[in-house]
Amino acid sequence: MSLQFSEENIEDIIERPLPKIIKLKRHKSAHHDRIKKENEVLKKSRSTMGNAEEPLPEPNNFLKKHTRKELKKETDERKCWLSSCKPQLPSPASIWRKDEKNFLADNIKCAASSKSKYPAPKVVDSHKGNTTPLRRPSYVYKQSFGKAPAHIYRLKSAANQQDTSSCEQKMKMMSQGERSKLVEGLEKSLKDRNSEFLLLPVIIDTPYLINKKKKLESEIKQIESDLQMISSNFDIYITDD
Repeated sequence: MSLQFSEENIEDIIERPLPKIIKLKRHKSAHHDRIKKENEVLKKSRSTMGNAEEPLPEPNNFLKKHTRKELKKETDERKCWLSSCKPQLPSPASIWRKDEKNFLADNIKCAASSKSKYPAPKVVDSHKGNTTPLRRPSYVYKQSFGKAPAHIYRLKSAANQQDTSSCEQKMKMMSQGERSKLVEGLEKSLKDRNSEFLLLPVIIDTPYLINKKKKLESEIKQIESDLQMISSNFDIYITDD
């Protein structure tokens, strides 16, 4: 058996008073007194506001008998004029007529001629027998389902006719004056597009500038390809249109 000895301290035998907690002084603004005086002045200025001072009525102008305006009573003078104008009601005999239709016989015929209702088509989607309704789209039952539309055949026939007619049309060769005018117009438009492209800012970060740059680049490319095609081919044929 082991003995344990606790560490004793003589200083803990005599009880000492708890240390006093010294609180810091509360913050007080340098303008506290001035603002307090201003608020008192404002309160005093508002205290004078009240009901307006009105002169007292003269003693001769007191309320006398039969001097006030009397209000007339509202009288309900409306009359119902419908009783004299509306027609007479029909007799009960003319309303309650006996119908000759036999509803029982009609119901029996309808039940005999009606077809029996078949259960809705379902699909089993699990081995435990869970079913879901079979949903078929309505376009499956159309007669034109799986066939090419009629307008495609019409477009094909129209395109074939146009090709044959275009081949039969008379072609004529472009003259040298027309060719030079066309080249001059293309060169002028190319110069204008290049000047517009060079006027663009260096930093292009907005959607408007990006689209404008793409448009100018595509137009310049198209004009250059047209110029190359015209310059490489001296004999150019055009239609009468």
